[in-house]
Amino acid sequence: SLHLPHLAGSALGNVTLEQLATYTAGGPPLQFPDAVTTWGGAWEFYQDWMPSTAPGSVRLYSNTSIGLLGAATAAALDGDFSVLMEERVFEPLGLSHSFMQWPDQTG
Repeated sequence: SLHLPHLAGSALGNVTLEQLATYTAGGPPLQFPDAVTTWGGAWEFYQDWMPSTAPGSVRLYSNTSIGLLGAATAAALDGDFSVLMEERVFEPLGLSHSFMQWPDQTG
């Protein structure tokens, strides 16, 4: 919740960035439920979610966990995740064929 105030008071509010990065955040699901289709829906899901294990105790792969880590990282850097990835990861590493958004091929 330090970087994502939306999560203050939720089960994920006290999970660390390290726990999100190492898939030890308490067992968030692999994917969002089909009903979650917007960021607002994602925040509601995260606010209501309850861990299946104690954070820090069990490693369980989760796309929602790593996505939340990306959102927290972007918030901490006060930027847009896609832009940050391109500017701070892809460009410095010379990854000229890696994209966050597929480039327009019409031009």
